Amino acid sequence: MTTFTASNGIQIESHGNGGLISKWPTTRYNLLISGGDAEALREFFLREREAKPWHDAEPGEVWVLTVDGSEEFPCSVSPSGPDFEPIAHPVWATIARGSDRITSARRIWPEVES
Repeated sequence: MTTFTASNGIQIESHGNGGLISKWPTTRYNLLISGGDAEALREFFLREREAKPWHDAEPGEVWVLTVDGSEEFPCSVSPSGPDFEPIAHPVWATIARGSDRITSARRIWPEVES
């Protein structure tokens, strides 16, 4: 059995038989998830646990974000919060660093040393 604890305190136990048990810290109830639902949840957790370089962006840096897989535009990292602030974009005001709409990003300032 392996256990994963999410940042919100919910624990997911993975049992060798392919089933998952979800435990909430605020209740006495557990939820058994099995079959296709368990596989979908497993894929979700694997995807969410992948580190994305832009999650660690620091205030003052400039990144080029790819949003929804197609639109690219430069953004600065907000000094007052965990958001990107687009530079001269007609629609976006801010974009959260953890947004699922960011499909890729690259830092352009300060330049990445190789």
